[in-house]
Amino acid sequence: MVKGHLLLLLALLAFATLTHAADKPAQGFAMDNLVLYQPNDVLAERLPGGPDALAAYIKQLQGVLTEFFQTAKFPETLHTIVAVRPDFRVRVWFLSSTRPGNAEALTPLRQKLEAIKPVEVQGGPVAFVISGSIAGGDGKNPKAKKNYQPPVPREWMEAGKDLAPPVLVPDGYLDVVWPDKN
Repeated sequence: MVKGHLLLLLALLAFATLTHAADKPAQGFAMDNLVLYQPNDVLAERLPGGPDALAAYIKQLQGVLTEFFQTAKFPETLHTIVAVRPDFRVRVWFLSSTRPGNAEALTPLRQKLEAIKPVEVQGGPVAFVISGSIAGGDGKNPKAKKNYQPPVPREWMEAGKDLAPPVLVPDGYLDVVWPDKN
């Protein structure tokens, strides 16, 4: 039952995304898509609060992104990668079409996002990416590409270069860049 709920959650979020993305504002933030890195069966095991708790958390994050970029006028595609570990620990990474790395200008945004109490997870991390357009976007959202792969932060790739393949996304990378405290 939970597995079906996660699929429904994704469908609802995708529909909401499409309705907002169709009319992108000339300023501010509009979510283009949401990608969950783990498959439904893993998410069902790791999210004791179920899909509703995850959806509520994502909605809070979207609210912060919208507020932070409400007056932004420079077109950009921004991927906000969020990882949550047990004990309500959260880390955020950014991939921007126009800013290098985890640009210092986004530090206040990262702090605001990481200050939100995350969804409860158990048995391992849960990670997802909120991809959005700022000021209408710059057309560099990779979701439109034929062989789409979810964005992976540069820090993850560099940390994982010495790992023997296959590296699980996100678990394998997170074990290196943000080890579990246990």
